[in-house]
Amino acid sequence: MILKTSSRILKIHPKDNIVVALCDLNKGLTIQIDAGEFQLVTNVASKHKLSIENFSIGDSIFMYGVVVGKAVVLWGVLLCMEFRLWEKKVGTTL
Repeated sequence: MILKTSSRILKIHPKDNIVVALCDLNKGLTIQIDAGEFQLVTNVASKHKLSIENFSIGDSIFMYGVVVGKAVVLWGVLLCMEFRLWEKKVGTTL
């Protein structure tokens, strides 16, 4: 099955390199977005984010057209992000 951008995923801003799953997406689903397409290698739960490009450690992650984090650890298909709010790491004490 091929999924067009507007069906079950949401890209909020043209600069974004992550998108939001609007419903549960199954492994093997082919997603077409912008000028390319990719196939999911794992299930993605509704409301979770997924990348639409390959990241390297330190790459900027864009959502809403602004940098919302940096790629800090890569484990195969899983990506951990360091989010920044007011220049403080989320989860740290003030």
